[in-house]
Amino acid sequence: MIHSPINMRNQTIDNQTLIFRSEKVEPDWLVRCTVSNCEVILEEPCWANFLNSTFRGCNFNTKKLCAQRWMNCRWLDCKFIGEYGFNLGSRDDLFDLESGPMVVGCDLSQTALECVIVNADLPTIKFPRWPSITILEPGLHRAELQSLIFPAELRIWWFGESSDAHPSYSSKTFNWDNVVRRARESKAYPQEFAPYADEVRAILGRLPYVVL
Repeated sequence: MIHSPINMRNQTIDNQTLIFRSEKVEPDWLVRCTVSNCEVILEEPCWANFLNSTFRGCNFNTKKLCAQRWMNCRWLDCKFIGEYGFNLGSRDDLFDLESGPMVVGCDLSQTALECVIVNADLPTIKFPRWPSITILEPGLHRAELQSLIFPAELRIWWFGESSDAHPSYSSKTFNWDNVVRRARESKAYPQEFAPYADEVRAILGRLPYVVL
């Protein structure tokens, strides 16, 4: 078992349990590591920093909302459990691993997910179902998405949601329960969104590139 404080660089880690529980005063780091078949427990996910690393066959279980933006990491056959609001698969010129998809064979089906994935092998990925809504390759379908007719009370929200469809996105996932909560908390949406769940499912569920 490996637990915080963690500061590992250029190491191979196999068949371990890694517990990330550090807070702001002493964040955890995995840099240029290869992590295989490990149980990764994120007790304090906001201070778990992964960079230029490859994760293969790992199970991630977060105890709080994980909103990290882990750059230049490759995710192969990993499983995620818990609530995530992150991006996966991003890379830049600092990335020093071999070319190819960055997210392959991952199981997100047991997550409450709001996520943009890039550089993904989409057919190999399991996405969560309702109340999560996943749009595959939204950039290719932006015009159709923006043309959808929603109830008047939802049109401002949907305009913003459908406009965020960059060509680099492999997928974009949002969570209807979170949409309802944010609308309830925002002064921009005086109406209650919860009663429109069936209409949202009916409109988006007929599209072959939407996972509900």
